[in-house]
Amino acid sequence: MGNASGDWRHTVQTNDLWGGNVAMLGFAVGFYLPAHPEQARPAAQAALKAVGQGLTDIRLQTLPLAEAAEAHRRIESGAVGGRILLTP
Repeated sequence: MGNASGDWRHTVQTNDLWGGNVAMLGFAVGFYLPAHPEQARPAAQAALKAVGQGLTDIRLQTLPLAEAAEAHRRIESGAVGGRILLTP
C-alpha cells in the first residue's frame, strides 16, 4: 500500500538495474493531480476499465461496513497486502 506502513527505508540496488538493462519509474498521484486536475476523471475511468477487464492483479478483501473496525485493525497490523473494500 505504497508507503502507508511508514517504512521509508527502501533501497534500490542500482547496479542490478543497470546490469539488467531495466529502469524504475515512480509516480505519486498526490503530487500530480493538484497541478493537473483535469486528468483526474479520465485517469479514474481508465483505471476502473482496466480493473473491470481483469487487467490488474489487485489483492482485495471485502468486508461489510459493520466490520470497519476490523478493517482498520488489519490495516494497522500490516496484514492487508492489498486493498480492503467495505460494502453496505
